Amino acid sequence: LVLVLGAPTLCYPPGTLVCLENDSTGAEAVIATIDEAGAYCARGADAPQNDKGERFEPTPGNHVMLKRCVYSVGQKVIMAE
Repeated sequence: LVLVLGAPTLCYPPGTLVCLENDSTGAEAVIATIDEAGAYCARGADAPQNDKGERFEPTPGNHVMLKRCVYSVGQKVIMAE
């Protein structure tokens, strides 16, 4: 039994590697930071680490996660409604 309420919410910590499918090249990107408003900022995987990247709104259809996210036992995850 699977119960899904509303749209899926994606929770990626900074450092998560993704492939941007809306990019014609399928470029790899890294979730660089989460800004003050809670939005993700992604930079190219080969960009310097101090590059803050550009705002990125992940949806199920615009990217693929390339490396599995791992959360520590007891780590808190913030979810927006």
